[in-house]
Amino acid sequence: MPSAQTYIRDAYPDSLVAVCSINMDATLDWILTYRQQYNLHIPLLHHAGAAFQRYRIGGQFGAWPPAHIIIDKRGVIRWRSIGTFSIAMQDAARMVGELIRE
Repeated sequence: MPSAQTYIRDAYPDSLVAVCSINMDATLDWILTYRQQYNLHIPLLHHAGAAFQRYRIGGQFGAWPPAHIIIDKRGVIRWRSIGTFSIAMQDAARMVGELIRE
């Protein structure tokens, strides 16, 4: 998640892009420690079941996190991958830039 902050959130103004991390099983203490350790400024959502349902992530969908999802300004999933090394954040940042220009 630190790379998403570096390549996406820090590259575009908040008015154009939102980046967040969703965690379904870590404790709140772990999340706060992780956030501080990596100096993260993105929202880290805890037990965000509604987001998992909406974007079809989790065991019931055969899509275990980590997942990377790029959602356009209309809320439509434009790209999705599952797995730790499923995308280079530079590529994700390029995709976000293309969506912003649409």
